[in-house]
Amino acid sequence: MASFPSLGLCLLALFHGCLAQEVTSDFSIIPEWIWPSHPQRSPQRISSPCQFQKIQALPPSLRIESEAGTTDIWQPKASQQFRCAGVAVIRHVIRRRGLLLPGFLNAPALAFVTQGRGIKGTVLSGCPETFETSRQSQFQRQQQRDRHQKVEQVNQGELLAFPTGTTHWIYNNGRSNLIVVAFVDIGNRANQLDFNLRKFFLAGSPRLENYENILNGFSTQILQQSFNIRTDLARRLQSGRNETRGAIVYAREGLALLAPRQQGQRGGRDNGLEETICTLRLTHRIAGPAVSDIYNPRAGHISTVNDVDFPILNLMGLSAARGVLYPNAILAPQWTQNAHRIIYISRGNVHIEIVGSSGQNIFNDWVQQGQIVIVPQNFAVVKRAGNNGADWVSFRTNSNAITHMLAGRNSVINSLPAQLLKVAYGISNEQARRLKTSRREMTLFSPSQQGRRQYNEDEDEEE
Repeated sequence: MASFPSLGLCLLALFHGCLAQEVTSDFSIIPEWIWPSHPQRSPQRISSPCQFQKIQALPPSLRIESEAGTTDIWQPKASQQFRCAGVAVIRHVIRRRGLLLPGFLNAPALAFVTQGRGIKGTVLSGCPETFETSRQSQFQRQQQRDRHQKVEQVNQGELLAFPTGTTHWIYNNGRSNLIVVAFVDIGNRANQLDFNLRKFFLAGSPRLENYENILNGFSTQILQQSFNIRTDLARRLQSGRNETRGAIVYAREGLALLAPRQQGQRGGRDNGLEETICTLRLTHRIAGPAVSDIYNPRAGHISTVNDVDFPILNLMGLSAARGVLYPNAILAPQWTQNAHRIIYISRGNVHIEIVGSSGQNIFNDWVQQGQIVIVPQNFAVVKRAGNNGADWVSFRTNSNAITHMLAGRNSVINSLPAQLLKVAYGISNEQARRLKTSRREMTLFSPSQQGRRQYNEDEDEEE
């Protein structure tokens, strides 16, 4: 009888091994309850020791001009701090009626819409085509039906999630430029290639290394046979070989797509995955006081999103925060225990100081609109807005980033016993009490008159 439990354990182990072999190749979109394999980062993949001895606020290292917009890239190979953090950033500026052609990335990406509105599509492999568009030709009485996976309206202030290897595209149907800033976590375990940013396009021709149309590489004959189409149409799929429109092209007559706010039909059969993968939200609003987690009427507001608010982040191992600082307001000194932070300034300017384990100030400067600064894991950072305030978005390399405050009512210092502070800093009982109670605000601090004068002088000197 004792052999039956052993046999059961062996069968369980065998099944577990087979299941692991089958699903881990695409675990970036497998829900946690199906396969508990959280995509944690892999620091051992960094080929050389990284020393964050000096941080710089960086503009993009590369710009790609396209017919209907521009693409700016912060490349890991162009910056040691990006390479050490295992991250890259892409900023797309899509003009009116511009279409970012479909493609997919080699790592999970989290994007923030800083301006404009548009339509986004994401193709999840194996999911049904639940949207149906009907069009009637001028010369045909019969309606032509087109089925596709769902498309979504995207607006300023929203986060967009792009799991590893999922095809996505964005179309600007608004009246102004659509600007999308995308953080790509190439150090994520879902990326099994190298620490280079790679974008695999399905159309167009950006003509950049690791950023090309993959259909151009196939033979015309194999495309003809694979799609069962004529040779001339197969050649059109490879038209990017000879064109110069780039990755963002004009749809001059617009795109007649079924958008969520338009009238249409939903159809398609269930395939058993709809409630676990196919219906996951890929868009989440993060901007505005109404969705803020922290609000101070004298200092600003912050919205955070993690895997609880936005479940897809649990599968991607990422999270984000979006903040607004009023003029001269301060974001409390703090550190994040389990993630790097990539901070993009979307409006205004902010003075940032970063301190590492050596006790040395490795960054102490103004960061301007459109620049990026990286705050390494556990490094302490403090921000103070300029005279016109500042907006920023912060991407984190963990789906549930944990931050500790150094100052304020909910801070580490405030939580320590006064007698301990007295001994640690060699101060009096009264000084220890003041250290704990002088700043009663949480996280966001309104500026003091003395600090405001000092920072105004520093900002004037910088200008």
